[in-house]
Amino acid sequence: MSNEHWLSSGVLVEAGDGKVVRIGGLPWQREGLINELPPRRLGSKILCERHNHALSPLDSVAAHTFKLLDKFFFDQISRRDIGGNEFDLLSGEHLERWLLKMIWGATAAFPTVPRLRAGIDHDALADYLFRDGGLPVGWGLYAKGLQTGRPSSPDQSLAVELENIDGETWGGSLRIGGVDLYLSFGRLSGGGGATVAYRPSALFLDRTGTDNCKVVALSWDQDADTIATAVRIGYDPKLSGL
Repeated sequence: MSNEHWLSSGVLVEAGDGKVVRIGGLPWQREGLINELPPRRLGSKILCERHNHALSPLDSVAAHTFKLLDKFFFDQISRRDIGGNEFDLLSGEHLERWLLKMIWGATAAFPTVPRLRAGIDHDALADYLFRDGGLPVGWGLYAKGLQTGRPSSPDQSLAVELENIDGETWGGSLRIGGVDLYLSFGRLSGGGGATVAYRPSALFLDRTGTDNCKVVALSWDQDADTIATAVRIGYDPKLSGL
């Protein structure tokens, strides 16, 4: 068995200073407690070396996604108009499979975290995670956005939340700089002013009052014939104080 990070080591390194990361809210921490820990301390022996190495490409995509969205976020909320328009392309499948790894890994790493929802075919999930198989229709990555933009604190690099419904894990989200990436074991719908896009083709990060836009495009091999969807999020630098 090898030391596997349910929240990838590369993400933890990017979220910290390279040596330690400030983290709170884990099951073994007291409420409100923040610890500074080296990323290696946040791993668990939940995978053998062979399967650990097989997931390395997904971890690389996750680290790049975090670094990209974090940079775009700070560019758009800063008082100076940094960088102008920018564009990057990610693999939607790789990001979706990494989110599955994160959620499944968290349920394995922490005994107090609810297990995955009943009725899930674990063999099918493993086939998708390791071999890029398929997921049931409507399951997978959703991007969430609010019409007025989603607030996010510059002091918090990322937030992870698992969806607990009646004692079972039905999904989970990773929030980076106002972008909410959610993996759902079921169909997800918007409401209350929120919009959701299933397997989105693009995330548009706008800077209020300008035409400055950062675009994150996502490629989807499995849904090549579907209509493209996108989520647009606005950032107002006047409200950030940076």
